[in-house]
Order: sequence, then C-alpha cells, then structure tokens
Amino acid sequence: MAWNWDGVAFRILSPSDGQQFALKSSNNRSCVLLISYREQHILLPGDIERTAERELLGEKLPVMTLLVAPHHGSKTSSSKRFLAAIQPQHVVFSAGYRHHFGHPHAEVVTRYQSLGAKQWNTATSGAVIFSWDEQGLLQVSEARHRWRRYWF
Repeated sequence: MAWNWDGVAFRILSPSDGQQFALKSSNNRSCVLLISYREQHILLPGDIERTAERELLGEKLPVMTLLVAPHHGSKTSSSKRFLAAIQPQHVVFSAGYRHHFGHPHAEVVTRYQSLGAKQWNTATSGAVIFSWDEQGLLQVSEARHRWRRYWF
C-alpha cells in the first residue's frame, strides 16, 4: 500500500497481504512504514525482529535519514545485515526510563555506533522532534532540554 500526501510519500512495507498470518511472532506482524520527502527517508519498523528485517532486505530500501529502532533496540532486532543495508544517519530508541527490559540493549547501541549513526533515546531526551527546513536542513530538539519540567 502506498500513497502521497502534500508531496510526502508513504509506503507500507510489511506485513504484506497474507504475511501477517504466516509470521510466528506477533512482533513481526508490526506495520512497517517508509516515509519519504525529497532526499529524506524515515523508517518506522514497529517491533519487528531479525526475521522481518530479513524480509525487508528484499525491498530496494534507500539510505535512511531517520530510523526508529526496531523493537525499542532489543537484542532480537537491529541486525548487522539490516543496518548495513539502510545505513541510518539518526536512530531513535523509544524506551522508558529505568524500564525493566533495559532497552536499548548494549550490543545494539554498539552496532549503531559502529555505523556512525547519531543516537537519541526517549528515556533520557523525552520526545525527540525532527524538523527539516525548506532547504532540507535538519534540526533536532529534545523535549527534556527544550521545555524543562519535572515530568520530562
């Protein structure tokens, strides 16, 4: 499924028709969305794990400007092959402060570091806001630093 809205392209990469029932892990049934505008590409992979990442390698994927880390940076995701294919410039770990799962996993953080990806973590940053100007220049702000309140 794909559509355009105000010049922004949206494409659902997974699950494909019928695939959602063939996948054993419910995490791998996550909706994977690619958003593209000009030369910027954002991938929202939900909770997919290595199995679903391998399936996505069959797609012709661009280099990602921004990736929300699959499965919050769990050790069952962000495989070396997948990351080598999409080469994210920025990665956001959607994680809770002192959460019992301890996301992101240290091995996964190291994988992103080895790629040179700039890492952001909602557990320490609060909301992370990415915005591009008309020239395509990126600005990133962190809610915890931008609006200092006791709940950030």
